[in-house]
Amino acid sequence: MKKIIFVLNNFLIGGTERFLLQLIKNLDKKDFNIKVVTIFGSGPLKDEFQKSGAEVIILGPSSYPVSFKKPIWLFLSFFKLAGFILKNKPDIVITSLWQSDILGIFWAKFWGVKKRIFIQHDVYELNPIIRLLKKNLAVRFSTNIVAISDVVKQFLISYFNVSDKKIVKISNGTDFDFFKQCSNSHQEIVFGSIARIELVKGHEYIIDAARILREQGLTPLILIYGQGSISEMIKEKAKDLDNIKFLGEEIDQIRAFKSVDVLLAPSLSEGFGLTALEALAAGKIIIASDLPSIKEFINNNGILIPQKDSKALALVMKKLIEDKEYSEGLKRGTENWLNQEGRRFDIKNISKQYSDLFLS
Repeated sequence: MKKIIFVLNNFLIGGTERFLLQLIKNLDKKDFNIKVVTIFGSGPLKDEFQKSGAEVIILGPSSYPVSFKKPIWLFLSFFKLAGFILKNKPDIVITSLWQSDILGIFWAKFWGVKKRIFIQHDVYELNPIIRLLKKNLAVRFSTNIVAISDVVKQFLISYFNVSDKKIVKISNGTDFDFFKQCSNSHQEIVFGSIARIELVKGHEYIIDAARILREQGLTPLILIYGQGSISEMIKEKAKDLDNIKFLGEEIDQIRAFKSVDVLLAPSLSEGFGLTALEALAAGKIIIASDLPSIKEFINNNGILIPQKDSKALALVMKKLIEDKEYSEGLKRGTENWLNQEGRRFDIKNISKQYSDLFLS
């Protein structure tokens, strides 16, 4: 049995954390003894990780630290993680996001862990110092790097100068059987966003689109799930729009996806776009930015619009409201995709690819 340590930043609600939770749940516990350690504390998904069959250890504070304390906890976790890896002597260390990548891969190399793998989830450029640290302590000392999309793979090659031979592409996946429970429809079409409220997710374009629709006499219900660093700014921007409801973080994904008919995902950048995949699995209509990573699984099964284009978003929303045949056609496109292509993104298939990598 292989001993694995997953190193995460925290248990907050995000695409990275949700994917890793599903991956850990679906790895065969007969083959792997799994521990999950966080360097920045806990979060709403802690209980779910504890139910996943893995042992959960929090090296940071019991709650997520405020911004000014992050460097302190990063410094403390640096040494705590060193002791933890030395004590547990894992066969494999897996990390995600730059803080965990730097600390986890460095100490795994230092203590002679044979397999040192980090998963690259995004295509964000880092500040020069962090980029240098990640390149020399994570990229250099890793045995493999998992890219979750072709876009991420090209980013690793161009931004970190990673050898193609070191990269393994494994798409993100989700539990298709779980999201079948989210199938639902409403008498009046309901739009929704399920994402961290950050600039990169494009919430401002949803609000601008809602304002355009109001000028045309349309005020569809728009539900905004999530929290983030610009939550208050976005709420202030939408304060004159009574049809937009901010519902905060929702750990119950079934409840969130059941409440919407159309997922709005006007992101500026995505390493993959897990929420869009989850929406497909739930049988929802998707309006998303025309990003290369999104196009890996959305073609005739959703609507792609130009980035930062509120008018285009409003136009599509209006058509969905007014043209039932159009919306029904999109639903059929989603059903066809699920039947013909979707299962290759099922978490059972994705976890098998990771298992093969870990056991090779």
